[in-house]
Amino acid sequence: MAHYSLLRDYRFANAVDDIRGATLYGSSDEQIGTMDDIVFDHETGDTRYVVVDVGHHKILLPSGKVYRSSKEDGFETDLSKTESLALPVFDEAMLESANHWTEHEKLHLDAWHKRVEQFTKEYQKSYSNDPVKHREGSDHFITPGPSDMPPEPATTERKRRVVSGADLTPRRIRDKFSGPSHPMSLATTGEAYSPMKTWTPRTANASYHDISPRWTAFQASVKSHLDHIRGQCPACSANKAA
Repeated sequence: MAHYSLLRDYRFANAVDDIRGATLYGSSDEQIGTMDDIVFDHETGDTRYVVVDVGHHKILLPSGKVYRSSKEDGFETDLSKTESLALPVFDEAMLESANHWTEHEKLHLDAWHKRVEQFTKEYQKSYSNDPVKHREGSDHFITPGPSDMPPEPATTERKRRVVSGADLTPRRIRDKFSGPSHPMSLATTGEAYSPMKTWTPRTANASYHDISPRWTAFQASVKSHLDHIRGQCPACSANKAA
């Protein structure tokens, strides 16, 4: 089993914008709590969970559920405050026992699975079972009704269009567009511009949200200080001595 632990009182020597103490906002811009610590892998330095102090107790939030916020003082998640309070209560003593930690993670995953199941049921209920599929209370139809269909032609005979060689010849469209943002524009060097050259793949944790640069910088700092962090960890020191 990987060795997971907390930063606790560890402080970085350089000027790191520490995420500990940042405010976590929910899906409706409501304040959920304060990001108190992280649970990270001492082998790789990767953050597994963020410890969130919701006032009366602490919970764990998967690192992949923490996104950048429009508010400069914090981060956001797609959970509501009610949903976050339904997550299992976290106690750092759980990390000292492999059995307790495994049990807590199972409870945590079960809570997320129940949330997904509940969301799926509510989503399915919101759709009508009529032959014309549509979202209840909306006039945006998925399946067009008879009145939405185009009129039938007067005759079933269709005039066949004659295709000539000119129709199959590519035509230059450079003059139709301007600016380097269009994929067909040419750079001054004559090299074709491609949007793929500046495209950067998103990580699995990003989902449809943006990862905060503050989060990325903090994670990089944890990894760069990993040897020093391990040196202050009793479990890591004991394993090294053995």
